Amino acid sequence: MNTKFDHLVVGAQNLEQGVAYIKEKLGVEVPFGGNHLKMGTHNHLMRVGNNVFLEIIAIDPEHPAPERPRWFGLDDPFIQMSLENTPRLLSWVVNCEDIRKTIGKASCSFGHPELLSRGSLNWYFGLPSDGRLIAGGFLPYLIQWIDIEHPSNKMRMRDRFVECMYISSLSFMVRKYSFFNRSSGPCRDFQPAEWRQALH
Repeated sequence: MNTKFDHLVVGAQNLEQGVAYIKEKLGVEVPFGGNHLKMGTHNHLMRVGNNVFLEIIAIDPEHPAPERPRWFGLDDPFIQMSLENTPRLLSWVVNCEDIRKTIGKASCSFGHPELLSRGSLNWYFGLPSDGRLIAGGFLPYLIQWIDIEHPSNKMRMRDRFVECMYISSLSFMVRKYSFFNRSSGPCRDFQPAEWRQALH
């Protein structure tokens, strides 16, 4: 199954907190991205490599709550409580050529592919019905961009130091994802050691 690392997702109680956190840690200011009307969230985005970007995401207080749980577990009281103290890496996303086929062949649930948009961008995203983090954030969400050009090519690129820091410190996330072809049962039966082995 052809999948590629797409982006990191840093959650924050609000965008101001998230932007300040990244600026404090890395010395860069991440530009505003936009609003996700369907999910009741908004974000800041920064390119950190070829077809790879960093996303800071938070609940958008200017828009009403969606009828469904927000993605990335943002409606989870435990996650919200943890974000009150500091932003943190919530999850990661991999890009696939055919999201329906990838989800159909996966040995655990990666949600249901739904069409989402932000401005002129359109994509399919695997969304669990309850909005949970997949395997607590250990396993990725799946995305399929509809546009031919990857959206990171239009994002502002920061210095090489930032790119290397993110990619090298989370390199275990960009190895081949053999768990897509596993046949050992659903995600909830996997043990952490199995997940780690699947990523090698």
